[in-house]
Amino acid sequence: MAITAIILAAGYGRRMNGNKLHRLVRGKEMIERVLETVAALPEVDALVVTNDRKIKEKAESLGIRAAENKDAIDGQSTSVISGVLSADSKSSGYLFFMGDQPFISQSTVMRIIDEGMNNPGCIIIPKSGDRTGSPVLFPSEFKDELLSLTGDTGGKSVYRKYPESLRFVEVVSELELLDADTPEDIEILERTGE
Repeated sequence: MAITAIILAAGYGRRMNGNKLHRLVRGKEMIERVLETVAALPEVDALVVTNDRKIKEKAESLGIRAAENKDAIDGQSTSVISGVLSADSKSSGYLFFMGDQPFISQSTVMRIIDEGMNNPGCIIIPKSGDRTGSPVLFPSEFKDELLSLTGDTGGKSVYRKYPESLRFVEVVSELELLDADTPEDIEILERTGE
C-alpha cells in the first residue's frame, strides 16, 4: 500500500499573532517534531503543504517534498486539495497530518497505516476515549471527495458522511491528539513539554 503522508502547514495563524508552527515545544519547533516523525516513516511518500520558507527548507533537508498553496487564505480545503494533487498519482491513500500536533508518535502512525492495510477502503482515525484527531488515513477511493472540498473545511466533513467506512485506532495517550488551535492550547503544549 503506497501511502502519501501530507502535512498541512499553510495556515495563517490568525489567532496566534504569527506562525504558531515555529513555537518551541520541548526545545524544538512544533512543525519540526511533526516533520521528523513523518520523515522516519518507512516506505511512505511524504510532502508538506506550506508557504513558509523555513518549513520548506527543513522539510526538504529531511527528504520531504514541499508543495506551495497559493490559495491558503481561502481555508483548509485548499491545502487538502494541494496535498492530494501533489501526491504520487499511484498513491493508494492519503494520511493527513496537522502541523500543530507535535506529540503524535511514529508507533501510532504505523498502527494507523497497518489498520488501513487490513481494512482496504476504510477511513482510519486515531482516538482517545471520545476524542478523535489526526492523522487520518483516507484510501484513494475518496480522492474525488477530498478534491471537492471548499472553504475552511477539511477531511472531517468527508468522513462524517461515511460512518460505515470508519475504523478507529486507540492511542496510548490523549496527548498525542493535542493540537494548537488557540493561544491556550499552545500554553498546554508548552507546559506539557517541560
